[in-house]
Amino acid sequence: MDALSRALTRICDEILSLREERERFLSGLQLETTDRKRAVSRMLARFAKDLAEIARRRRDVRRFFLPDLKRTVLRLRQRQDRQGATEAHGEEHSRWKTDEAEPAREAMHVRMRIERGRRRKSVRHPHRP
Repeated sequence: MDALSRALTRICDEILSLREERERFLSGLQLETTDRKRAVSRMLARFAKDLAEIARRRRDVRRFFLPDLKRTVLRLRQRQDRQGATEAHGEEHSRWKTDEAEPAREAMHVRMRIERGRRRKSVRHPHRP
């Protein structure tokens, strides 16, 4: 009987020590969970701050870029309108000036000369008349 009571006492002590370990583990897990929650909330706050900074930078870039783009487009349109007005007054368009048409004519003449030269340089075979 003495051996049985010692065995039961030992088992009871083991159960109590396992319960204590479980309590320590759960309390440690709760502390780690709260620490992780804090870390995640800090990380999310940094992300939100970084996103706000990115949005602020993009907005600043748009503030400076878009007006410059609008001015450039306005200048180009005005230039195009001026060119259209000069064409309407009977001036020739720059593409149709004879100075620019001459190279095309010369290229055509050169091509014709080359073709004539090929015809002239044709080889006569002895068996053909």
